[in-house]
Amino acid sequence: MTRLLRNTFRLLPVLLLCGSLTAFSQERAVSGRVTASDDNSALPGVNILEKGTSNGTVTDSDGNFRISVGSNATLIFSFVGYTTQEVAVGAQSTINVALAPDVTALSEIVVVGYGSQEKKEVTSAVVTLKTESFNKGNINDPSQLLQGKIAGVSVSKPGSDPTEGFAVRLRGVTSVGQTSPLYVIDGVIGASIQSVDPNDIASIDVLKDGSAAAIYGTRGSAGVILITTKKGKSGKTSVDVNSYLAIDQIAKKVPVLSGSAWKQLPGAIDKGSDTDWLSQVTQTGVTKVTNLGVSGGQGNTSYRFSLNYRDVEGILKNNGLNSVNARFSLQQSALNNKLRLSFDLANTSRKSNYSFQEALRYAAIYNPTSPVYDASGANPTTGSPYTESVLFDNFNPVAIINQNINEGRRNIINLSAKAEYDFLPGLTGVVTYALQRESELTGQYYSKTSYFRGWNRNGLAYRNDNQASFQVLETYLNYNKQVNDLNVQATAGYSYSVRNSEGFGAQAGNFLSDALGYNQLGNSQDLVLPTSGNNARKASPVMTSYASSDQLVVGFFGRANLNFKETYLLSGSIRHEGSNMFGKDNKWGDFYAGSGAVVLSNLFSIPMVNSLKARVGYGLTGALPPTYGASQLQFVQSNNFNYANGVLIPVATTNIAPNPNLKWETKGEVNLGLDFGMFNNKLTGTIDLYDKTAKDFIMLRPVDASQNVASQEYLNVGKIETKGVEVSLTYNVIQTGDFSWSTTVIGSTRKSILKSLFAGVETSAGLPELNAGMGAPGQNNTYPISNIAGQQVGTIYGPKFTGTVD
Repeated sequence: MTRLLRNTFRLLPVLLLCGSLTAFSQERAVSGRVTASDDNSALPGVNILEKGTSNGTVTDSDGNFRISVGSNATLIFSFVGYTTQEVAVGAQSTINVALAPDVTALSEIVVVGYGSQEKKEVTSAVVTLKTESFNKGNINDPSQLLQGKIAGVSVSKPGSDPTEGFAVRLRGVTSVGQTSPLYVIDGVIGASIQSVDPNDIASIDVLKDGSAAAIYGTRGSAGVILITTKKGKSGKTSVDVNSYLAIDQIAKKVPVLSGSAWKQLPGAIDKGSDTDWLSQVTQTGVTKVTNLGVSGGQGNTSYRFSLNYRDVEGILKNNGLNSVNARFSLQQSALNNKLRLSFDLANTSRKSNYSFQEALRYAAIYNPTSPVYDASGANPTTGSPYTESVLFDNFNPVAIINQNINEGRRNIINLSAKAEYDFLPGLTGVVTYALQRESELTGQYYSKTSYFRGWNRNGLAYRNDNQASFQVLETYLNYNKQVNDLNVQATAGYSYSVRNSEGFGAQAGNFLSDALGYNQLGNSQDLVLPTSGNNARKASPVMTSYASSDQLVVGFFGRANLNFKETYLLSGSIRHEGSNMFGKDNKWGDFYAGSGAVVLSNLFSIPMVNSLKARVGYGLTGALPPTYGASQLQFVQSNNFNYANGVLIPVATTNIAPNPNLKWETKGEVNLGLDFGMFNNKLTGTIDLYDKTAKDFIMLRPVDASQNVASQEYLNVGKIETKGVEVSLTYNVIQTGDFSWSTTVIGSTRKSILKSLFAGVETSAGLPELNAGMGAPGQNNTYPISNIAGQQVGTIYGPKFTGTVD
């Protein structure tokens, strides 16, 4: 052992020297130049990395570089807008590299109506977002994925109620009726956006202008949002699990007087306390989310299953939701991949506590010197432990939340199936079927001691049950043919959809106890109490029910795209559509579009410009009525009865007059666009200018009762013209194999002018009828926002101070 150690120490200097010589022999300096393969121009800022190490450098302003690497090293050359290239060093000391432009971005697949195109072929205002571009963080609604991402698309939600959806607007207001875009989920027209969890979305395509949306006819006037969900891939099973916790707090409170400041006001009523009412009714909202995804497959079969759980609390007390979403997708190919089948099934079950948003309003106006609870512990008259005001429309905010119940359950089931078959090379037939069923059960109960709606009824209960179903069947052919320098794509098909709904509601009061809440309608004393005396019946129970007939929409559609030498692009579409929701003389309408583009960068060279495409398009879209039966005579049951032959006969009153001429609401839109890439595609952007006119809004308007069977009628009225500009710029600051950083800036401006309005819109106060009032208390007849013909939509309207009069 001693001899072995002695020999080892003798050899150690020799081993260290050999190691040093070996290391020295492996180090070598490599230099060279990086250029673009298309025009041999120098590429500054190219990232050069020795593979498997952190050793790297970048090219200078002339494209030159120098780096020391090992003799067996491999260099990785990467640059935004160009294909990454790997070069083995070997014995080379000089390496010159020509990087080829990366056309992947231009070849990116964009989903359009009833098909897809490469991004470079798109002639309309269409924007695509992939998973990596979605907003991150506490996302509980699919709309939030788009927020702040696309120019001209606004996503907002007044207030903080998590049970309320987001308002999505594409290029502003285009109608007084249909203002939300059409959602198409995995090809299913009109599917509920609440039926898909944000974690299950793979991409979102937004059709902003009329030339892109016209293929959807009557439902495309407010724009179209196409959602594609994640699918499985054949191969090894993959399991993804993510979970997070988030908190919501008030960023900025509404400034209100404190109790001490209130007491300084002349004539202020001092009730002895200093109460911060907003703090009393709000909380720190906690959100808990867990997502599970399992995907895989074998051979020609692939699948994906996901389970998503959300528990969301609002900042208002007793406000939140608990949601479970499950989704299963299956894809199968056969006959040498000529036949492709897909099946999707999704179910969303949500339990919501809506609380009472009115509590926030009263928290801002309630007397800050009032205590939350009655000083005596109980009000002698009502038994309520809360202090209540005797003022009109002024209630204790804490009592509103704690004494009353407002909750519901909602369930959405979606089923869809799709079959594709390649009859010939380039000719594919597609058949799709989808079914959606929605059910919602809600209940409200106002306590016997609640001044807020319950006290004057000795307890008040509501129960509502609503059901809706939607089915769509579509079949179409897609044709793709290359003839020399011309590529032809064509689509032709048929669409049939039917929607119906029904529901039941009941309201009753006068209960012996609050214990059973809204589940005691049968215990109501409304019909038991006498109609006179101290215990007089204050109201009668109310029951309502409804059922719609089948609401049909049938359409025939077609589209053709021409691509000549990847430079000249043309597209045209038409949809002939009919519906039983319109007047008998206007059940059918035609919606069409045409657009074209020229890739200018293929025709001439511009310094520092890599790609440049100019677009122009026009599209005509429509909108459905806000309710079924809008063109028909409608009656409302009154509480009056006629007595004849010993029988009480209810009297029905005419409410809405028929309109056989009711027709489509339409929107025509012109769009001019420019897409470009500069500085070796480090800077890319889009500029769009548009001018759209929407007319013949379907509105319920007052009419001359002496000339009609009723005082109201659904009419086509008005016109709105909107002009706007949208800009989107993306700069790729850094992009390497391990790190990337890009910045996107979007901006838009628009102006909507109400060109005309239905005659006779003056009210008794002399103000336009289309306005927004401030409401009670004390501002019932104050209309700060009004829509006036000839002025901008949403004009601030009110008296102007011009001075004092002596």
